[in-house]
Amino acid sequence: MSDVNRSGDTPSPVIAGLKLALPIMAAYFSVAFSFGLLATESGLPAWAAVAMSVLVYAGASQFMAVALIAAGTAMPAIVLAVGVLNLRHMVMTLALPGIRPAVGRLKRPWRMALYAGITDEAFAAASFARDPAAARPATLGTLVLAIYLSWIAGTLGGIAAGALVPADLRAAMAAGLYALFVALLVPGLKARPAMALVVSAAAILNAALSTVLPAGIALLVAILCVAGGHAFISGGGSAPEPATDATGRRLGRGG
Repeated sequence: MSDVNRSGDTPSPVIAGLKLALPIMAAYFSVAFSFGLLATESGLPAWAAVAMSVLVYAGASQFMAVALIAAGTAMPAIVLAVGVLNLRHMVMTLALPGIRPAVGRLKRPWRMALYAGITDEAFAAASFARDPAAARPATLGTLVLAIYLSWIAGTLGGIAAGALVPADLRAAMAAGLYALFVALLVPGLKARPAMALVVSAAAILNAALSTVLPAGIALLVAILCVAGGHAFISGGGSAPEPATDATGRRLGRGG
């Protein structure tokens, strides 16, 4: 497969998507591997652990759910807690068309499928990628599908490994996801210094709210407040600029 399209100046969206996905795939596999191990140790059936990775697909929510199940928490409370923690993904999907306008022009079924695969790391990669091909829906589709499959594969690997991996190594594998998110975020902040203020405000507000609100609710409130404030200050009603390729030519709706 050629890594350039027919015009010769823009990388193939599939290749571009895989390049964005590879570092996230490595981290997701290791964290999902840890989840598979933890789920097995907690007595969760293998099918249930895999179903969580397929349907919930959210590391923090899955680890929290396993901990709550192990503690004997009632199922309605677990579902509510997971739902609140995952609400931030809805905020990200609402913001994505403003960052990548071509996404908003997709037909609804394709757009919904893309939104279903948006995670913190996928959103960061899609938002801050400098490769012009990242503006194309096919690139983003490749990104979210690749990292989704790596998450499921990691879960299966962790379940299969059982108790063979030491506890210290499991903890280190889980911590790698936070390091990955920082690595994705920092280059984008260097390119957009004003966003550093937005990120800092969100972090400070989340830390303050976490002292009086559950973690998931605190995070959601912080995201909504800071995103709303940023949109108001920057005149969020204006239309986003169209995405362009490396030659300055406007990209079409296709991927």
